[in-house]
Amino acid sequence: MSGLFDVTGNNPQGELGNGAIFEESEDFNTWDLLDAVEYFDEMRDHLNDRTRYRPPLMRDQLLELHQLAMDAYPDGNKETLAKLYDRAENLESIAFDLMMQAEKIHIILEKLTRTEPENLRGY
Repeated sequence: MSGLFDVTGNNPQGELGNGAIFEESEDFNTWDLLDAVEYFDEMRDHLNDRTRYRPPLMRDQLLELHQLAMDAYPDGNKETLAKLYDRAENLESIAFDLMMQAEKIHIILEKLTRTEPENLRGY
């Protein structure tokens, strides 16, 4: 469903004094922004996984992975290498989840910015 919205939120008819109108398109509607919030909340599961004022657990896991890599290369034993690659795969999975959610948010925001009227650019 297509609708008109005032860019400033002042006029429910969507008309501004200078003629700028925000019109939903088939590619974008305002509900998409609520989906973006949901995708961001999914990212927060990985990024806010500790108590207040503590960095995400993934940060510490990356530092531990670095230490494992230092221990494993160049002459690490098979057990250390196996542990390194196992942890790397787990972190890669988390990074992939974060990337996918960020990409979904990016697509939604890109659709929104494509609807910007010419007369608002540089305003």
